[in-house]
Amino acid sequence: MMIVFGNDFKSDFSNFLKSGGLYICIGIVVVILLAIFLIIFIPKFKNKKNVNTIDKNITSNDYLEALGNKENIIKIDQTMSRIKIKIKDTSLVDIGKLKALEIDNVIVMSDVVTLITNKEKADKIVKIINSGLN
Repeated sequence: MMIVFGNDFKSDFSNFLKSGGLYICIGIVVVILLAIFLIIFIPKFKNKKNVNTIDKNITSNDYLEALGNKENIIKIDQTMSRIKIKIKDTSLVDIGKLKALEIDNVIVMSDVVTLITNKEKADKIVKIINSGLN
């Protein structure tokens, strides 16, 4: 297919669209489908790590040490993915250690430390901490 633009650009462009329009439409559809595929499926494959598991080497002592110690904990409440821990002295809480223990986010407000993670991990973390408190 040879494209030559002469004096009458409109008619030449019109002839080009008539002869190659189908290929252009197919090309556009393929690019759109490829973009949709990449937008939807690539993020799913990016984080294949199982986010519901906790490292088997993490013990209750690790959490208690990061929270100050077992005497520093007054009360533990869990609401879905949030674990609220009432603390005697928040200066003893090591936020870096808590994040290293697979906690997604840590919020410290007055005498309450809130650990944020997903629901399944929160359930397991509360069980681990409670086992060290008993």
